[in-house]
Amino acid sequence: APVIVCGDVDPDWAADMLVTAKFYNAGQFCLSPSRFFVEASIAERFTARFVARAQALRVGSGFAPESEMGPVASVRRLEAVQAMVEDARSLGARVLAGGQRLGNRGYFYAPTVLDQVPDAAAVLNEEPFGPIAPILPFSDEAEMLARANRPEFGLASYVVTRDPVRQRRL
Repeated sequence: APVIVCGDVDPDWAADMLVTAKFYNAGQFCLSPSRFFVEASIAERFTARFVARAQALRVGSGFAPESEMGPVASVRRLEAVQAMVEDARSLGARVLAGGQRLGNRGYFYAPTVLDQVPDAAAVLNEEPFGPIAPILPFSDEAEMLARANRPEFGLASYVVTRDPVRQRRL
């Protein structure tokens, strides 16, 4: 589920909305945004706000009213999320937020934001089904669309823009 964030939107507003969308249920629903293609003109500001909001999320029990994100579903899911982050890191991605398990009880994993993620990384080719958000700046729309549509499967896609013509085209 690629998300395309165009340069005509307020990057702070977009980051706030998309942090909520990404980390809802710890990213464990089939329509969860999986990777964020952000137009270069707003990428730096968007990324800074997205990272700050991800780091500020209160992770805890789903029964606690103050929690904004709960655990992943199982030890197997926790291991899969850890493996995807480590795979991306080993291929040169930078971890801007999170990137680690929280505590040693339950299956809590920090909301994680990555950049400089190479196309070979598993997180760009498989459904992460967890709290991992790769941010991928773009300046060439055709190249971005090819990257967004590269994985074999897709369940959803999102376009954030104020331009209805561009929205329909994308």
